[in-house]
Amino acid sequence: MRTLCNGAWTVDEHPRRCYNRRHNLAVPTLGDRGERLVIMGFFDYFVAVSPTFGSYAWTFFIVQILLVAGGAYFIWLHTERNVAKATFFRQLGIALMIVGGFGVALGVARMLNTPTFNLRFWFYIQFVIELILGGYVFYYMRNVLPELVRNSRTRAPTPRQVPADATPATPRPVATTGRREARRERKRKQR
Repeated sequence: MRTLCNGAWTVDEHPRRCYNRRHNLAVPTLGDRGERLVIMGFFDYFVAVSPTFGSYAWTFFIVQILLVAGGAYFIWLHTERNVAKATFFRQLGIALMIVGGFGVALGVARMLNTPTFNLRFWFYIQFVIELILGGYVFYYMRNVLPELVRNSRTRAPTPRQVPADATPATPRPVATTGRREARRERKRKQR
């Protein structure tokens, strides 16, 4: 087994000692409870396969499901009267569903113990992407969105424009057949 002893990789010949080439010292590699400690390097930690679905993995998976649910809420259920806010929340919902959906797919791949997607660096990449998205949303809500909301309130609604080549609809004749038809015609005109 390869172990790391003060920065120098060696092949462990004795199960309880690690030989350090720099200082010619034998360094014990036992933990507190007598188990063998293997100290990983930075790169080895991120490419190590983690076959167990522990509490951190469950927390990650549940957060991803909540992101997808929040994105669905912002897309289909959240109503906002202001056009700028409505556009922002719709785009936020789309982003949350994409990022959360990718995280759910990673979580399912980890549950199924897929070797390629069971490496730790996928989850750290996902976490960094979510932090960047959260930072951008915070920046956008604090600095950009208030100005857009102010502009959308002060801007007058544009009148509906009729194309120049459109012919006006011909008016319907007033009903002359009876009282009931005349009443229906008046109601239609009032709408």
